[in-house]
Amino acid sequence: MLRPIVLYPGRFQPFCKHHAAVFLWAQKRFGKENCWIGTSNKVEFPKSPFTFEEKKAIIGVYGFDKILESDQPYKLDSYNKKF
Repeated sequence: MLRPIVLYPGRFQPFCKHHAAVFLWAQKRFGKENCWIGTSNKVEFPKSPFTFEEKKAIIGVYGFDKILESDQPYKLDSYNKKF
């Protein structure tokens, strides 16, 4: 049986409690081991001020550590090499 892979992509500028709530729901529904957060390293002031590493640190405050970097976070194909 194939295991599901759930990807929650976004800009997350910044990642907030409502994002955490969505990701927690996905983890409960599909299992923590199957759920990932995807985001980019695109920085464009003032709309997108955080780098990937900064977003990763912010997301880590919520206890999540399965975070993937992608140049095109909304394109599923951009994650193929990671799995």
